[in-house]
Amino acid sequence: QWYQRRVRGEGLMLVYGLLANVANSLYFIPATTRLMFDIHARETELGLEDFVGETSPLKRSDKASDEDRAVLKKFNINHGISMLMSLVGMGTCGAYLYFVSQGLKF
Repeated sequence: QWYQRRVRGEGLMLVYGLLANVANSLYFIPATTRLMFDIHARETELGLEDFVGETSPLKRSDKASDEDRAVLKKFNINHGISMLMSLVGMGTCGAYLYFVSQGLKF
């Protein structure tokens, strides 16, 4: 009986990990990248200088419109969800390894 629960747990972890990684790869990463390119194009259009490692200059610029701020907000939300999906994928893989290790006999 414990074996069936363990196999079910392993299967669930693999399915959850697969779903998280597929959703992230097919939707969230491309959507976030598109928004990032849109933000960069808008920064270039407004003549704002962007440095690696800093937040977008649109965030603190007087030249930014409400639409620019909305795109930045959408980017931040998509990026957060993408990171969460990556963590879920890694966590479920870790849980899967835990379930597999429970069946090992030394």
